[in-house]
Amino acid sequence: MSTVISKNLDTLYLSSETRICKTERFVKETARFTGVDFFITQFAEGLISDQKLFSKLLTDNYYRLVTTDQKHAFYVAIGLTSVTDGAEDVIFYSYEDKGDVKRKNDLAFVQYLENKKQIEFSVFPTARPVGDDFAKLYLLSSDDQVNFPLLNEEQLKIVTTENVNVLAQGVAGSGKTNVCIDKIVFSAARNYHGKVLYTTFSRGLLIDTESKIKLFRKNVLSFKNALDNNKVRFVKGDKKRAVEARLGIFLNVDTNASISEKLGDFVNFLDNNVEFKLLSDFAADKTIANEDFFVKKFLQGANKFVLSKIAKIPTLNYEIIYKEIYGLILGCNRDNSDQIISLEDYVKLRENSFSKRECEVIYSVALDYVKFLESQNATDNNLICKKLLPSLKEPWYSLSIIDEVQDFTEINLAFISKISRKVFAVGDALQMINPSYFSFAYLKRLLYDKEEMKVAELKNNYRNTRSITDIVNTLSDLNVKKFGLHNFILKGTAIGNDQASAVFFKDDDALNKLAKEKPNPFTIVVTGVEVKNRLRKSLPKQEILTVSEIKGLERDTVLLYDLLSDNYEKWRTLEELDVNRKKADENSVYRYYFNLFYVGISRAKRNLFVTESKSVKAFEDFFKQKFDCKSTQDGIKEILKTVSKVDVDRDELLERIEEFLKFGQFDNATYTANRLEDDTERVRYLDIIKIYEQRVYRGDYKGAGIAYWEMGELERAKKYFALSGDEELIKLVDEVAGKGDGKLTVDIARFYPELKNNERAKELILNTLKSDLDNLKNELKDTRKILQGARKNGKK
Repeated sequence: MSTVISKNLDTLYLSSETRICKTERFVKETARFTGVDFFITQFAEGLISDQKLFSKLLTDNYYRLVTTDQKHAFYVAIGLTSVTDGAEDVIFYSYEDKGDVKRKNDLAFVQYLENKKQIEFSVFPTARPVGDDFAKLYLLSSDDQVNFPLLNEEQLKIVTTENVNVLAQGVAGSGKTNVCIDKIVFSAARNYHGKVLYTTFSRGLLIDTESKIKLFRKNVLSFKNALDNNKVRFVKGDKKRAVEARLGIFLNVDTNASISEKLGDFVNFLDNNVEFKLLSDFAADKTIANEDFFVKKFLQGANKFVLSKIAKIPTLNYEIIYKEIYGLILGCNRDNSDQIISLEDYVKLRENSFSKRECEVIYSVALDYVKFLESQNATDNNLICKKLLPSLKEPWYSLSIIDEVQDFTEINLAFISKISRKVFAVGDALQMINPSYFSFAYLKRLLYDKEEMKVAELKNNYRNTRSITDIVNTLSDLNVKKFGLHNFILKGTAIGNDQASAVFFKDDDALNKLAKEKPNPFTIVVTGVEVKNRLRKSLPKQEILTVSEIKGLERDTVLLYDLLSDNYEKWRTLEELDVNRKKADENSVYRYYFNLFYVGISRAKRNLFVTESKSVKAFEDFFKQKFDCKSTQDGIKEILKTVSKVDVDRDELLERIEEFLKFGQFDNATYTANRLEDDTERVRYLDIIKIYEQRVYRGDYKGAGIAYWEMGELERAKKYFALSGDEELIKLVDEVAGKGDGKLTVDIARFYPELKNNERAKELILNTLKSDLDNLKNELKDTRKILQGARKNGKK
């Protein structure tokens, strides 16, 4: 038996007992649609608007909501208190429709609501869904590309801890960045005194976090406007709690009358008191060096003397040498000094990892590298901190939030600690594969105070299946067995019941044999760039990433290729080494090789394959116990069987391009863009990548916005104008788009009279005209040269 419900689209209905959420499955099933969250909000509010009916619906829990034209059906669970601790939450867990077209940006939801003042739908009881589908929940947002995870109890406890330094250690897939985002939101809602800094290691993650905060701001402001215009109806309970349930924030208010005012304070805090900066943003007019700079600029352009030094330590590749120079020689902190550590100190620190001769060579190369940086007007995060740290007197921020803290060096952490009254840091030492020489022990000493320090753990793994999580945990046991039990080694708990396949097979020319079968594209993970470039010749259609590149990403199917074998000599040495288990902290060189394998394994969501050309004794039992061990031929058959069910389509390629841009992996982004079949789209994305590399990656958000506008990428232009604070230009983009093709050209001059009092818009218009005039002058010069050449040839 069904019930028909009507909902006014212009009115919001709120209850203090009800949050509106969606599951991972629902997100995937509706990913192609535009306007998903606004659409389903109308259904959820329709349910709670009639509280008498809603109380009856709580008895059966599971329902199917169907539009009157029968085109759209949503499945919801109501009041699953054991899942969300919310007595009357509405959770959307599945969707079905009659449409056959599965295109991106489907406008079916938007078109359905066009010219409607209300929506009607029928409610049918339905059976409980099979499987644990409610493990990871999301709140709704106004952007189809962004979903805000609903924090679990342990995450929420960490976020709401105040007035102390917080160090949160989390396993892979535990939602560490989400905790940082919610900490920013919580700080704004509490209206902290002073400013809040969010910092991390990569520009892409910084932009991604700032964009989500700006979207959160937009959601709050939109709700405030509805509240101020009397379009909100509170149907049950306390108004303050109802607003908190809807927006996912904590409001520090004493009376219901002050809710709108506090929401305004919240928005103002985000606008004026939160800064998003990389350490490199504290340096001006300098080229920022990284590992790519070290290899391509320094080593490839180095004199023979420097290369002859490196030739003396052939067992250490460029990556390891850079990690030592950046992470320890330049990154170590000695009494907040602007000097690098001495050779004697370096040799002593590495006595259980490298020979004295290896240390002397690495240190000598480090000194050459510092001189090279000076000659190129370049610097890096360590040298920036060393320069600024001695002169610091007072903290600049009331709170600094450090995401992926394991990627920061000692001197980085000392600098952040000095500019901050309190620090909120999250990370995973077992993912320390960037050259940071990070130590949780050092960070604890830096922040330690009996009354002002809290250490927390995030153990729920939302990424991997139970079987993959079990493999990761067993790998941690191996780590402990060799190096001893240290508090930075955590065991994860899988959220969800999905099982996965884990197959191990010996590499008997496996990839060449696999290449002949021409499998559907899947992801191969290797130790370094040299191996990656070699494999691309025989497997041009496969996504091949180094461990460093796949860190922060996830894939359904992953093949780890020789991650242990490529470091075989190190593992042999480790077998014979008597490790001091008390001193074997996060920074043992050999822990680094464990970390490589740990990161590789934890990237697989469902299907994990491992192939090794050599047998590493320490892992023999591990593979026998936790993997389905097969022959080379059977292993290849299993891969072919698995990947035959999945094809990487256009939309997946576009998502991967965006991921690679986020992490500054421009070679991988370009490689993926070149796999696009449509020529026009391929060229377009290559231009998008180029602008990102030249503008966005260097922090020039306004320049990126203008460049994207010029090529007609209006949404990207508006995104970067929002990040640069040029909100007026966003309005101008929309104005131009409404009266033409939307691209930035000299036609923008017609808007000058109405915008001449807007300094940012006026500057853009004048610069556009100047740029166009300069281009015209250059074209005229070229034309004159051609004509002059023609005259000369004519005379002859």
